[in-house]
Amino acid sequence: MKTGTELELALSFKERVTELERQNEAYKKQLISSPLAGQRENSDEKRAMRSFNVSNIKKLLEVNTCDPKFKHVPDEVKQQVINLKETVDTARAIAVCYYGGKADRIGRTEKEDKIQNLSKELEASPFGKEVMLPMMKAYTTGANPDWLSEITAAAYMAEFELDRKVTGLFRDTPMPSNPYHHPTQDGTTTARIIGENVTITEASFPTGRLTFDSTKLGQFAVIPEEMNEDSAPSIIPTIREDVISAQERAYETAIINGNAADLVALAADDARKAWDGLRKLGADNSAFGGTFDFTGTLTDAGMKAMKKQGGKFTVNPSALAWIASASTYHQMTGLEVFSTAEKFGNTLFTNLTGVLGAALGIPVIISEFYPETLDATGIDPFAPSTFTGLILVNRQRFFMGTRRPIRVRVMADLPQNDRMLMSSYSRKDFQGRVQSASETSVVVGFNIAS
Repeated sequence: MKTGTELELALSFKERVTELERQNEAYKKQLISSPLAGQRENSDEKRAMRSFNVSNIKKLLEVNTCDPKFKHVPDEVKQQVINLKETVDTARAIAVCYYGGKADRIGRTEKEDKIQNLSKELEASPFGKEVMLPMMKAYTTGANPDWLSEITAAAYMAEFELDRKVTGLFRDTPMPSNPYHHPTQDGTTTARIIGENVTITEASFPTGRLTFDSTKLGQFAVIPEEMNEDSAPSIIPTIREDVISAQERAYETAIINGNAADLVALAADDARKAWDGLRKLGADNSAFGGTFDFTGTLTDAGMKAMKKQGGKFTVNPSALAWIASASTYHQMTGLEVFSTAEKFGNTLFTNLTGVLGAALGIPVIISEFYPETLDATGIDPFAPSTFTGLILVNRQRFFMGTRRPIRVRVMADLPQNDRMLMSSYSRKDFQGRVQSASETSVVVGFNIAS
């Protein structure tokens, strides 16, 4: 049994603990209501995490900023996250080139990729210590960069395609396997009248499938031997951007000009052999309206007639897009069917990248890869001529298949070359509904003087 003195001491101790807890709670409230707390909560870093609904930087680095669900996020916030990823990747490249970090290895499949843990090398680099780590701490993380290897290996590179034009017209379909059979709806059913106590007649739901078989696309750039650690932060992002853009350029030219069966004009490794593009698909369906002859001059009447050839597949302007060469676009701006952004309205222009106008209410996309040296039949001649063309496509009827999104790695060249490479890889396919007598969802206009 405790004495009176012991009870008094116990009570006194309990009161002191209670008072300390009260003071602690009051201090927390003071911090929350202070101007500095407001600055922390309203910092750019905090806003970025709130915009993407993540709680820490690790999850932020995993975000695909161009996912449609983040369409509402301002471009400057997306760019902030992209800059963060670029900084981390630059730090990794410096760690490999100058601090003994082992280079990553590209496997035949993503599972076979070997991603090196460079936590010690990242911390050894002045760029890592003075630029990367302070940037990470601004996001209030206390995490050690051990997990950075995993994150940068898995980071989806689609956000570097934010400026894409032609590729961005088509829905991207992940490919869980290769080849991949993508189910499609080939038709519709119509409800019917049902009498009392009468069994409804069975109607089959019309379905089909598209088969995607991805092609591996790659590009590399030599990291200059003259580059040193001080110049690396400026040079590496530039090289990185170029090898990423090389992938997007390959997709665009293949979507427009692809001819997988070409055995004469194209080199074996030409990106245009990855799949059949829109120009070929339209030409192969010429018997059912897949092509339109402008007989030398782009005209209002010609564009209206070209649109009519698609039938029901070229009725809804919101599902369509014109893809034009620069020459065709300049000619189009002088026609009555053409509207500028000011006349047409800004809604459509904010939904698609690269829209410079509309014709017949349909957005116009210019591609640098649309040839301007075709012959009058719309074929790429061995002796370049002076004609170009125009594509009208129902973009809801075609899909990009992604087996492996763009990946960027720093890797060693062959031993005898004694240099480093920055390489990009991806596995993609482009497929659409079969063009036939029952479907003309792409029409190719040809014989337009450049």
